[in-house]
Amino acid sequence: MWTNIHEKECNIDLEKLWNYYSDVNLWKQWDEEIEKMELNGNFVTGTTGVMSMTGQEPMPFTLTDVEIKKHFIDETVIEPLKVKIIVGHYIEEKTNGRFILRHSVIIDGENADVVAKQIGESFTIDIPQSMEKLIKLSDVGWQIDTFIII
Repeated sequence: MWTNIHEKECNIDLEKLWNYYSDVNLWKQWDEEIEKMELNGNFVTGTTGVMSMTGQEPMPFTLTDVEIKKHFIDETVIEPLKVKIIVGHYIEEKTNGRFILRHSVIIDGENADVVAKQIGESFTIDIPQSMEKLIKLSDVGWQIDTFIII
């Protein structure tokens, strides 16, 4: 098994963020590698779909776990390679009103180590930039910090 995790503390509007997660037609606004997304139903656990990434064949996926405004996990099984790619998107609310966003990629299965060496880095290299775009799109807007000097 191979794992890559990227996380970022941020100040976001949770409603906006969840909208960008749950509406797959908006994914290409924060992930430039996506050409087209199709979801065969609602954004709930068990729903299947097809993801088309730049320069790749369309890949079927399944939403294996969705908890509204908390996380979602999608899984793509690549039978010929005997692996599955599990992508997690997590939202953790901190006590100070800020959030931690965490995106993870796990390559698991019989040939996970070999496949990870071939595609792991290229598959995850744009995650930090995608997360930055997602955070900007989900920003709470202008904030004014008030300081009182006595």
